[in-house]
Amino acid sequence: MTKLVIVSDIHGAIGRLRRLLEQEADLDYLVFLGDGERDIEQIEHLISLRKVYAVRGNCDYAGDFPLEGLAAFDGVLFFYTHGHGYRVKYDLDYFTSVVQTKGADVGLFGHTHTPLVLNEDDPELPTLFNPGSLGYGASYGVICCDRGKATFEHRHVQGSFL
Repeated sequence: MTKLVIVSDIHGAIGRLRRLLEQEADLDYLVFLGDGERDIEQIEHLISLRKVYAVRGNCDYAGDFPLEGLAAFDGVLFFYTHGHGYRVKYDLDYFTSVVQTKGADVGLFGHTHTPLVLNEDDPELPTLFNPGSLGYGASYGVICCDRGKATFEHRHVQGSFL
C-alpha cells in the first residue's frame, strides 16, 4: 500500500505544514498542488527522504514547479494541477474531460480552498479530489493506493501551528 498526503494552498502557514508532516510521518509521498511553493522549499529538508510531487499555483509568481503532472502510485494514475488553468472555481466538467483525456483515474486540484471528493463510486468517471486549503482551514488529504484501488480522506492539522 502507498500513502499519499495531498496538500494545497498553504499561503504561508509553515507551522501547519510542519505539524502535518509530524502527524503523517508514515507518508510515502507528498503531493503539493500549488500556492505555497516557497513554503515547500523551506521544509524540504524535513522531507528529504521522501518523494515530493509539486506543481505551481496562481500565487506562486515566477515559481520553478511545473503547472501540472502525471504520476502512477500502486496501479492508480493521477493527474495533478493547481486548477486555476482549468476553471475549477466555476465548473468541474472541463477539468473532468482533461483528466479523462490524460487517461488518469484521479484528478487532483486545489485553488478553491474547499475539500471535495467527487465520482468516487462512479467507475465511468475519474475521481476528482481537492484537499482544501492548509492555509485557510488547516485541511489536507490522504489517499491510500493498493493494487489499482484508491481510498480518499480529508483530515485537519491538529494542535499548535507555531
